[in-house]
Formats: sequence, C-alpha cells, structure tokens
Amino acid sequence: MSSETNRSICEMGLIKQFDGICVDSCGRAGSLALLENRSLAVSRLSFSLNHIDVCIDVGLSSSPCRYTPISVALGGDINKVFYHCEKIGGPPKIQFIIDSFQEAFTNCGLYDLRYSGYDFTWWNGREGAESIEECLDRFMASLDWSTSFPYAVVFHIDDDFSDHI
Repeated sequence: MSSETNRSICEMGLIKQFDGICVDSCGRAGSLALLENRSLAVSRLSFSLNHIDVCIDVGLSSSPCRYTPISVALGGDINKVFYHCEKIGGPPKIQFIIDSFQEAFTNCGLYDLRYSGYDFTWWNGREGAESIEECLDRFMASLDWSTSFPYAVVFHIDDDFSDHI
C-alpha cells in the first residue's frame, strides 16, 4: 500500500506573493486556497475542508458583496487523465470517461495550465511490464485567471515520500 504526502499550502509556499485564505489538507483530502489581489478588502465568512466563502468590499456600494469566483485556478491530485498520451502501461482508459472529464472542465471554462518537469506525476511503483505512469496531478484555470497571471507555470517536482512523482 502506498502512502501519499499532503503538504499544506503554506508549506508549498504558494501564497507568499498573495494575500489569501488557505484550508490545509486533512488526511487524504486536498487543500483549498483563495488567492486574492492585495488591493481588495476581503472578509472570510466561513470555510471548511470543502469550501471557502468570502465577501469583498469593492468600494462601489455601501455594503460588501458575496464573492463567486470567476477568475479561478484549481489543481491537485485529480486522478484522471485528459488524453491517452498521459498514461503509459496498463490497460487503456475508457474514451467515454476521458471525454466526460474533458467536457466537465470545458463547461466550467477551465483549461489546463502549462507545466515544467516530467510528464507523468504518478507511478505505481512497479518495474518492467507491470509499470504504469500517469499524469494525474494538474492545475486548471479560467481564461480570466490565465490572463491575469500569464507567466504562471506548474512545476512537477520529484518527491521521495509520495506515490506522486
């Protein structure tokens, strides 16, 4: 049985250049983060392992407005491949599942961010004919977010303590 290391958002240094709210992982659950422009007045309403709810005072009205992200980036251990070329070894993925996964993200206006590093982020730990590698970790962003952060790059880093490469 393999174990996976969940690093906190703060440990990964993701929010050093942003103000933000982070909810660190618990057990096998992933972390959440809302990274915001420093010029905005953001008030946290509530949060849990599954959500972050905030109000933003945009200075245009007497009361702050509840925020629903339009400019958004999300990512992590998504556990699905977008294309057959994102998997080496083992039986092929079912095309219908790949198509449905792609459609879900496209319907939300999210696009894969570019990355630097090894193409595959997961390995089953076996050698030879039983070896399987897949690109399961990814970061997606809206067009608005990508326009705001045009030089953003995801780095696939090696990790000796995780089944994710």
